[in-house]
Amino acid sequence: MRKLLLLNLPVFFLLSCEKDEPENCCTIMDTGVSIKYINESGENLLQTENALDISDLKVFHKVDSEWEEYFEGNLDNPKGLSELEINGEKFLRISTSIRTDSNHISETKLSFSENDEAIIKTEISKNANNTLVEKIWYNGSLKWEREDNVPRRFTIVK
Repeated sequence: MRKLLLLNLPVFFLLSCEKDEPENCCTIMDTGVSIKYINESGENLLQTENALDISDLKVFHKVDSEWEEYFEGNLDNPKGLSELEINGEKFLRISTSIRTDSNHISETKLSFSENDEAIIKTEISKNANNTLVEKIWYNGSLKWEREDNVPRRFTIVK
Protein backbone atom coordinates (compact mmCIF):
# COMPACT_ATOMS: atom_id res chain seq x y z
CA MET A 1 0.00 0.00 0.00
CA ARG A 2 2.83 2.37 0.89
CA LYS A 3 4.54 1.75 -2.49
CA LEU A 4 1.29 2.45 -4.30
CA LEU A 5 0.88 5.74 -2.43
CA LEU A 6 4.46 6.78 -3.21
CA LEU A 7 4.01 5.95 -6.89
CA ASN A 8 0.89 8.13 -7.08
CA LEU A 9 2.43 11.06 -5.20
CA PRO A 10 4.28 12.58 -8.21
CA VAL A 11 1.09 12.38 -10.27
CA PHE A 12 -0.72 14.43 -7.62
CA PHE A 13 1.89 17.18 -7.78
CA LEU A 14 1.79 17.26 -11.56
CA LEU A 15 -1.98 17.53 -11.55
CA SER A 16 -2.10 20.14 -8.80
CA CYS A 17 -0.37 22.70 -10.98
CA GLU A 18 -2.19 22.73 -14.28
CA LYS A 19 -1.32 25.02 -17.16
CA ASP A 20 -4.77 26.56 -17.27
CA GLU A 21 -4.44 27.80 -13.65
CA PRO A 22 -0.97 29.41 -13.48
CA GLU A 23 -2.02 31.84 -10.72
CA ASN A 24 -2.25 28.95 -8.27
CA CYS A 25 1.23 27.64 -8.99
CA CYS A 26 4.74 28.44 -7.93
CA THR A 27 4.13 31.65 -5.98
CA ILE A 28 7.16 33.27 -4.34
CA MET A 29 6.55 35.92 -1.70
CA ASP A 30 9.83 37.01 -0.16
CA THR A 31 9.55 40.28 1.76
CA GLY A 32 11.23 39.65 5.12
CA VAL A 33 14.06 41.87 6.34
CA SER A 34 16.74 40.82 8.85
CA ILE A 35 18.31 43.52 11.04
CA LYS A 36 21.05 43.19 13.63
CA TYR A 37 20.78 45.90 16.27
CA ILE A 38 23.98 46.85 18.06
CA ASN A 39 24.88 49.50 20.62
CA GLU A 40 27.74 51.97 20.22
CA SER A 41 30.11 49.42 21.79
CA GLY A 42 29.22 46.90 19.08
CA GLU A 43 27.23 44.60 21.37
CA ASN A 44 24.28 42.83 19.79
CA LEU A 45 21.16 44.23 21.48
CA LEU A 46 19.35 40.91 21.04
CA GLN A 47 22.12 39.16 22.98
CA THR A 48 23.04 41.56 25.79
CA GLU A 49 22.02 41.24 29.43
CA ASN A 50 19.11 43.67 28.97
CA ALA A 51 18.34 42.43 25.46
CA LEU A 52 15.57 43.75 23.26
CA ASP A 53 12.46 41.68 23.91
CA ILE A 54 10.57 41.12 20.68
CA SER A 55 7.35 40.61 22.63
CA ASP A 56 7.53 44.35 23.47
CA LEU A 57 7.93 45.40 19.82
CA LYS A 58 5.09 46.14 17.40
CA VAL A 59 4.93 46.14 13.62
CA PHE A 60 2.61 48.43 11.67
CA HIS A 61 1.94 48.35 7.92
CA LYS A 62 0.85 51.46 6.05
CA VAL A 63 -2.49 50.79 4.40
CA ASP A 64 -4.17 53.63 2.49
CA SER A 65 -2.15 56.30 4.35
CA GLU A 66 -3.04 54.81 7.76
CA TRP A 67 -0.87 52.70 10.08
CA GLU A 68 -2.43 49.35 10.94
CA GLU A 69 -0.88 47.09 13.55
CA TYR A 70 0.17 43.83 11.95
CA PHE A 71 -1.32 40.68 13.42
CA GLU A 72 -2.02 37.47 11.53
CA GLY A 73 -3.05 34.89 14.14
CA ASN A 74 -2.84 31.98 11.71
CA LEU A 75 0.90 32.45 11.09
CA ASP A 76 3.88 31.10 13.05
CA ASN A 77 4.94 34.71 13.78
CA PRO A 78 1.58 36.49 14.12
CA LYS A 79 3.15 39.86 15.03
CA GLY A 80 5.45 39.77 11.99
CA LEU A 81 8.58 39.46 14.15
CA SER A 82 10.99 36.68 14.96
CA GLU A 83 14.59 36.18 15.99
CA LEU A 84 16.97 34.61 13.52
CA GLU A 85 20.47 33.37 14.31
CA ILE A 86 23.12 33.66 11.61
CA ASN A 87 26.71 32.63 12.38
CA GLY A 88 26.09 32.98 16.13
CA GLU A 89 24.59 36.48 15.78
CA LYS A 90 20.94 37.22 16.46
CA PHE A 91 18.93 39.24 13.96
CA LEU A 92 15.42 40.60 14.18
CA ARG A 93 13.37 39.28 11.25
CA ILE A 94 10.53 41.61 10.20
CA SER A 95 7.68 40.85 7.83
CA THR A 96 7.40 44.01 5.78
CA SER A 97 4.25 45.24 4.10
CA ILE A 98 3.45 44.17 0.56
CA ARG A 99 0.99 47.02 -0.01
CA THR A 100 2.69 49.51 -2.28
CA ASP A 101 2.08 53.02 -3.52
CA SER A 102 2.24 54.06 -7.18
CA ASN A 103 6.06 53.94 -7.02
CA HIS A 104 6.03 50.32 -5.77
CA ILE A 105 7.15 51.41 -2.29
CA SER A 106 5.72 49.85 0.87
CA GLU A 107 6.09 51.22 4.39
CA THR A 108 6.46 49.31 7.63
CA LYS A 109 6.82 50.90 11.04
CA LEU A 110 8.69 49.13 13.82
CA SER A 111 7.74 50.46 17.25
CA PHE A 112 10.19 49.86 20.10
CA SER A 113 8.19 52.10 22.44
CA GLU A 114 5.77 55.01 22.20
CA ASN A 115 8.62 57.44 21.48
CA ASP A 116 11.02 55.14 19.62
CA GLU A 117 10.07 54.03 16.12
CA ALA A 118 11.75 53.20 12.83
CA ILE A 119 10.33 53.34 9.32
CA ILE A 120 11.34 50.62 6.88
CA LYS A 121 10.53 51.30 3.25
CA THR A 122 10.83 48.58 0.65
CA GLU A 123 10.66 48.75 -3.08
CA ILE A 124 8.61 45.74 -4.13
CA SER A 125 8.50 44.11 -7.53
CA LYS A 126 5.42 42.11 -8.40
CA ASN A 127 5.61 40.09 -11.57
CA ALA A 128 3.91 36.87 -12.55
CA ASN A 129 3.27 35.20 -9.19
CA ASN A 130 6.28 36.69 -7.41
CA THR A 131 6.49 39.44 -4.80
CA LEU A 132 10.13 40.35 -4.09
CA VAL A 133 12.01 43.12 -2.29
CA GLU A 134 14.32 45.12 -4.57
CA LYS A 135 15.54 47.85 -2.16
CA ILE A 136 15.31 48.64 1.56
CA TRP A 137 15.53 52.01 3.31
CA TYR A 138 15.76 52.32 7.09
CA ASN A 139 14.72 55.75 8.39
CA GLY A 140 15.38 57.21 4.94
CA SER A 141 18.84 55.67 4.44
CA LEU A 142 19.28 53.05 1.68
CA LYS A 143 20.55 49.88 3.39
CA TRP A 144 20.18 47.09 0.81
CA GLU A 145 19.67 46.54 -2.92
CA ARG A 146 18.98 43.25 -4.70
CA GLU A 147 21.52 44.08 -7.40
CA ASP A 148 24.31 43.99 -4.76
CA ASN A 149 23.69 40.21 -4.65
CA VAL A 150 24.21 39.93 -0.87
CA PRO A 151 21.82 38.52 1.76
CA ARG A 152 18.93 40.82 2.73
CA ARG A 153 20.23 41.87 6.13
CA PHE A 154 22.03 44.83 7.65
CA THR A 155 23.17 46.29 10.97
CA ILE A 156 21.73 49.30 12.78
CA VAL A 157 23.47 51.11 15.65
CA LYS A 158 20.82 51.88 18.27
